[in-house]
Amino acid sequence: MSFRNRTTGKMCTDVSPADIGDRFVADEQESTEIQTPTPCDTSPLAAPASQASMQELTVACQLLLTQLGLPLQDENFRETPSRLAKALVGFCTGYEPVEQALTDFAYSNEANSMVALKDITVSALCPHHLFPWLGVVAIGYIPHKRVLGLSKLPRLVYAASHVMPMMQEEFTDLVADLISTRMEPRGVIVRVAAKHTCMACRGVEQPQTLTVTQAIRGVYRDVPAARTEFADLVR
Repeated sequence: MSFRNRTTGKMCTDVSPADIGDRFVADEQESTEIQTPTPCDTSPLAAPASQASMQELTVACQLLLTQLGLPLQDENFRETPSRLAKALVGFCTGYEPVEQALTDFAYSNEANSMVALKDITVSALCPHHLFPWLGVVAIGYIPHKRVLGLSKLPRLVYAASHVMPMMQEEFTDLVADLISTRMEPRGVIVRVAAKHTCMACRGVEQPQTLTVTQAIRGVYRDVPAARTEFADLVR
């Protein structure tokens, strides 16, 4: 799997889904000091911003808003620079290791029983304009020896959507690959339907347009009946 470096525009091609999952795991033996991510770091959990960097971000936001001609002395805008800085950091930092998000349990049934969750809400920033996109996620998988705790899939969706600003297509593949790599199920399918404010509030101004993406792994790719069953379950 490859990821495009947001800073340099270059592709990082030496990153696999297993690498992503490994970087998601919090090693309790390691130092708790904040580590600065490298340019090609695709860890879904970026280090929280320090107090000093938050101050720098606030100053940068203040400069941006000032250049836009906004009256920052107005009480409605007075705290906007710090609020904007905190909001941007919130969209670029995961909140818990996938080790916790993907808690699993033994499962002895060898039947091809499907587990499906739908209407998981998601919000993230697109990388092109830093406008939010919002929608719902449906996830289905066919267990092999292990099953996930039901609350863990929404936690995974949240963590994955706060890696960094990313396209909906990237997010969909990321969720599918993380489940597939960690759980090794017989199959995984992820469907995301979202509205993009960058297209709703600017440009073509189409607020009702819905973007649908889907990632399929394992038996869902090979067996059309499995995809049909999933579609029926999450309809």
